[in-house]
Amino acid sequence: MLRLSTLIAIGLLFGLNALKAAAPDLGATPAAKVDAVSTRAKPTDAIANADVATRLREGTHLVDQSGVFKVQGDGLQFAPANGTRSFSVLQNLAMERISRLVVESPDALEWTMTATVTEFRGANYLLVTQATIKAKPSAARSR
Repeated sequence: MLRLSTLIAIGLLFGLNALKAAAPDLGATPAAKVDAVSTRAKPTDAIANADVATRLREGTHLVDQSGVFKVQGDGLQFAPANGTRSFSVLQNLAMERISRLVVESPDALEWTMTATVTEFRGANYLLVTQATIKAKPSAARSR
């Protein structure tokens, strides 16, 4: 017959294994957890498919998205060429450089940008990682 101490030891081993299996992986880095929920979007699909009442998911990557940046108070708004809504741009060095060019240009500039979507209090924001002036609208095109 098994001793009481042996039974307790066996019970503890089974209990610890069950706890270990149910415990979250604390060794994973925060970046790995963020990447697990990230969504890679085609250049135009994410914004075109999201209507005004819905939000894009946190971590969605917008790649080579065409549109126009506009000054809005102390910040910038990005209006996609194929969308019906605009997005506030988060402050970073890219935003500073873009806003400088937007303010200095008398004409609206068309841009191609890459950004990561964030969410805060029910609204989407863009963290721009790259932006390139696509074209300056000519006088003939604006007529």
